[in-house]
Amino acid sequence: MAQIDWILYLAATTFYAISSILYIYSLVFKKEEKLNLAIVGAIMGLIFHSVSIAMRWIETEHGPYVTMYEVLSKYAWFSVIIFLLAQRRYEK
Repeated sequence: MAQIDWILYLAATTFYAISSILYIYSLVFKKEEKLNLAIVGAIMGLIFHSVSIAMRWIETEHGPYVTMYEVLSKYAWFSVIIFLLAQRRYEK
């Protein structure tokens, strides 16, 4: 199960990276149409990240608050959620 957890985490990281590149591209070149792809990429990364955290939680039988890896992963997860909520609240 640890292998699948790591693959999901890498998939989430890849989606986050693609989303970040699209956000930067849309801001620098003022391409609003790329912004929707960036949001979709962030949501896809969040889904993979959520499943990865849940699988690790089941595997270790405790929440993401014991090791530094778990804590930082949880903070990254919360940061993406807060960013997406702020993005939705303040559209422009």
